[in-house]
Amino acid sequence: MRRASGGCGHVSGMATAFGVGLLSLTFSFAGCGSGDHKQSPSSQATASSHFEGGEKSIEEFGSEAEGPERKSILAIERSYLSAIAAGDFPAACTNLAANVLDSLRQVFGEGRGGVSCARRLAVLLSDAAPALANAQLRGRITKVRVEGDRAFVVFRAPGAELYQFTTVREAGRWKAASAGASVLVPSLSN
Repeated sequence: MRRASGGCGHVSGMATAFGVGLLSLTFSFAGCGSGDHKQSPSSQATASSHFEGGEKSIEEFGSEAEGPERKSILAIERSYLSAIAAGDFPAACTNLAANVLDSLRQVFGEGRGGVSCARRLAVLLSDAAPALANAQLRGRITKVRVEGDRAFVVFRAPGAELYQFTTVREAGRWKAASAGASVLVPSLSN
């Protein structure tokens, strides 16, 4: 599915900006498999990065995920980013948590012609989202932090020093808890 230029006729720029903001805040911002993501030797360790600030709360959240749980968390990050990179918004929607799907419905309204999740994502995400997701897929994982039903994948990729991808466990399956990875530590060269 291609992104509609200019959005849906009934969605104003303000509503689109609000929707992106709402999706960004839905859980605390938001999985990845064994493919192109490189895992650093320190990705199994819990040593903190050289950065100081808000990222510390993410990097020290819960404990480092291990074994099958780690693989499941990374699989959802990989699956979601791969779908966005391919512009396969229907597949991306199958990886989204219920609270993100609810936010998408709220932004577009429930009764407006049955706009699908895929269409909503195509309108809300930037035209650059597939290229960014592709670059993020080639990033290097530094941590996978988990506590209860929440987890964060922290990784390095072009465009920022560190990104985080937030996940949530629903009915025993990990899901993307936002419409994309967020910048945890901005690049100092930008």
